[in-house]
Amino acid sequence: MVYTYSAKLLATARLYTKTKEDGEDVLQDAFVMMFQKIKQFNGHTEGELYSWIKRIVINTAINKYKIKYYSQEMYVEYPNDVSEEPTIDAKLAVEDVIALSYNMPVGLRQVFSLYILESHNHKEIAERLGIKESTSRSQYTRAKRWIIQALENQNKPLSNSINLRS
Repeated sequence: MVYTYSAKLLATARLYTKTKEDGEDVLQDAFVMMFQKIKQFNGHTEGELYSWIKRIVINTAINKYKIKYYSQEMYVEYPNDVSEEPTIDAKLAVEDVIALSYNMPVGLRQVFSLYILESHNHKEIAERLGIKESTSRSQYTRAKRWIIQALENQNKPLSNSINLRS
């Protein structure tokens, strides 16, 4: 099971951590927690098992971030800064978004990943990260701006797999 899911789960952990090494630590901690709580798993399919483990990885990463990094990186709100939200009408490939997001500041990356890849709304994100709902919205807007800027800097053509929802 560890070998089957490690690569995918490391990619997931990496979305919520600052460095690759932190992602590896999160993955290891998540596997330990998973083995300790395996009797709580109520699913019957491999897909349900993967979803359960993925949730453990995400929660472990977020909890580690809160403990280790929260005092180092602050969420700052700028009420006048978000006058016009950027839009991306074209669609991006999931791989492009994930690759770009690894270089994004971790606070933006967490909100962005929870919103885009995990389909949480801003209220849920705010509760999970211990921030205001408006902060989640502004961090998501900044993340979209960051991605637009990164794409412009790379002169990268947009492909057709994932849409950055507003």
